[in-house]
Amino acid sequence: MKHTLILILLLLFVKAHPCVQDSIRIKVDIVRNSSFSSGWLEGFGIKKYKLLEFKIKDGKIDFFLPNSIEPGVYRLHLDTVNSKPYIDLIVDGKEPYISFNLDIYGFDVYPFFFESVENSNWYFYLNESQMMVARLDSLFCHLSMFNPNLNEDRLTVRVYQKERKKYYALFDAFIKKNENRWCALLVKNRPYYYSDLNTKPVERDFVRKNFYWEGIDTNNDKLIFTPLYEELIDIFLKKYYLNPTNQYTINLNENYLKKDIEEVISKFSNNSKTKAFIYNYLNTYFNKLERHDLINYINSVNNK
Repeated sequence: MKHTLILILLLLFVKAHPCVQDSIRIKVDIVRNSSFSSGWLEGFGIKKYKLLEFKIKDGKIDFFLPNSIEPGVYRLHLDTVNSKPYIDLIVDGKEPYISFNLDIYGFDVYPFFFESVENSNWYFYLNESQMMVARLDSLFCHLSMFNPNLNEDRLTVRVYQKERKKYYALFDAFIKKNENRWCALLVKNRPYYYSDLNTKPVERDFVRKNFYWEGIDTNNDKLIFTPLYEELIDIFLKKYYLNPTNQYTINLNENYLKKDIEEVISKFSNNSKTKAFIYNYLNTYFNKLERHDLINYINSVNNK
């Protein structure tokens, strides 16, 4: 009788608390802002999709995912009406428990992870590198009007070179330390390029657009299950074509755009899955802009 009672209690516990072999638990405590009542989890692939919805009660989120879920990055939206605020989470299919506190200021989110080495390491790097990148961007912007005869500009060069060295040291050390982790894969494929002002200039220092995809693996089908490719393509198109700094004529801009669309398609076409992704994404992207002429052009490239 005693053994039977223990067995029943054990079965009830397993039913109420799915074992880590069968599920991945996501637990979030929202601090200082508990006005949210429900949210949803977005998945990435050749197409984006809504994976599930969840309730938010007293600032707490708690749900389970099957451990058979496709490893990648999932976007946890805290509002079912607006797309923001949200936080991206690495779900590698191995870590059984992802737990963190979440501060929210407007649309900005600040997580503090208790459980999940992948996410803790990833967000540590993002926080550490964010200020470095901001400083380097500001310094390089100033040095674009560089006068080597001014003492303050020579000082700025020294500061820039020091910050550049620190950034690349952080970048390389993070990738080495987290080899074979998702967090390293994401960081490695989102590099920033800063010219070395102590060496002879190279073409990449002047013609940045032609080297935009340098160091980025555009045929890794694992990255389809993250927002990384979408974000990189979006930045590329907005920076060089939708909001360009160079003022080309309309016809010339269109010709350059079509040429680079072909190049981007080519870069993603060495893998059948990344190829399917790039065609779907570009069609969706230009459909939102009602650029049906470009959609026809993309489809014509596909049919070659």
